[in-house]
Amino acid sequence: MNEATSPSNPPPSVTTATASRLERLLTPDTKIAVGAWLLLMTGILAFINPSDLSSAAAFRLTLAVAGFVLYGIGRTEKNRERLVKAGATGTELHSGLSGWLIALLIMLCVTLVSAIFQAISDVPQIISGRVWAEFTTPGRPPYHPSWRLLLALDWGSNLFTVAFMPVVLALFFQKKKLFPKVMFWILLVFVTLVALRFGVANRISFLRGDALAMPLLFAVIKAVIWIPYLRVSKRVKATFVN
Repeated sequence: MNEATSPSNPPPSVTTATASRLERLLTPDTKIAVGAWLLLMTGILAFINPSDLSSAAAFRLTLAVAGFVLYGIGRTEKNRERLVKAGATGTELHSGLSGWLIALLIMLCVTLVSAIFQAISDVPQIISGRVWAEFTTPGRPPYHPSWRLLLALDWGSNLFTVAFMPVVLALFFQKKKLFPKVMFWILLVFVTLVALRFGVANRISFLRGDALAMPLLFAVIKAVIWIPYLRVSKRVKATFVN
């Protein structure tokens, strides 16, 4: 049998046909749909099984990252096809709220919605003062000196997110030059707040564990991904010019 046409070495025409079928299957719309579905599944899993176990958190993170990647790639390709058909220039091809900026927008919206839901339960507790008194009064069963700072960090960072995130989203949709700089500092502030929370919570014996490190890990991953992107991305430089 000729080596060039053996089963282990298919002819070029077969390889080309397979690649062509795969390319037709993985259209931008398909990538967008699969990415959105993975993100939806991440939210459903987090709602049904809000486990803080490292394995569960890692699985949800993997789903979310895969969803962001597919959705971002699909939106970028679809937008590029539209601009190429319209005869856009090189700068125009990179301009617009699409591509990876869609993934960033989703992250900001998820952060805001999560903070709102948490605030719905936090604000009544803050107003009533029962939780504060129960955890910060010496002699009460759950008392620990670190609870004052931990509660202040939890409630303060959450209310800060609810108040400030709409401003960040407004800068995003208005394509303001200020947006990348604000996002840079927001990401650093979140890492700092989560790190402080981790340090304080780790002093309380019954709160210690790997689950405390997961929010810090997520905050660091977000900063490591988005800070370089905001600094070097051609799309960011071409979009946020107002």
